[in-house]
Amino acid sequence: MKLYYHKGKNFGDQLNPLIFDHFMPNAFDENSEGLFVGIGSLIGLVSRFPQRKVVFSSGLADGDASTYGPVPEDLSSYEFVCVRGPLTAKRLGLDADLAITDGAILLAAMQLPLVRSHEVVSFMPHAGSEQFYDHQKMAEELGWQFISPMEEGLRVAGSVEIAGLDAPPTEARAMLLLEDLKKVFPKARTEGGKIWMGHRPCLPDSVPV
Repeated sequence: MKLYYHKGKNFGDQLNPLIFDHFMPNAFDENSEGLFVGIGSLIGLVSRFPQRKVVFSSGLADGDASTYGPVPEDLSSYEFVCVRGPLTAKRLGLDADLAITDGAILLAAMQLPLVRSHEVVSFMPHAGSEQFYDHQKMAEELGWQFISPMEEGLRVAGSVEIAGLDAPPTEARAMLLLEDLKKVFPKARTEGGKIWMGHRPCLPDSVPV
């Protein structure tokens, strides 16, 4: 079988070869016609392939078909070992017992070496998942730095300037933030970035309103 997954920059997608090559060594062949469909919202994407598809922990994103593929109507070429969750199983008309969890949970059984670092751990959830869970609270409890995701890029903020409503923004303050960014993310691309300032009215005691 050929291990099928989205070969982009998303961290979760890149876990596929790490996990499945570990638990299934020498099981995959790039020249094979059959597909082993792993971690990710892949069930709709592989519907365009006519060959046999073995699904293990994949999910169905019932959203934009141009991104995730259509909801497959003909499941005759699919062999479901398990799927990511109950919504996927229900949408496909599968037995609820096939809804297990995301295959990334297998990382816990790999006994990966613990790498100790004095660097700050930063956590950024998926851009579409913030509304479902308080990731910032979780990060604070774990002692991690939380980064709120944005679809269009990275926002560097956190500076407050006390000035009049007609006062222009001080560009030097933005340059200081960029210097801080380079310390945390040395490879961050800042070309084409915009300097933005928003007014935040407050009371005489500095409490925002």
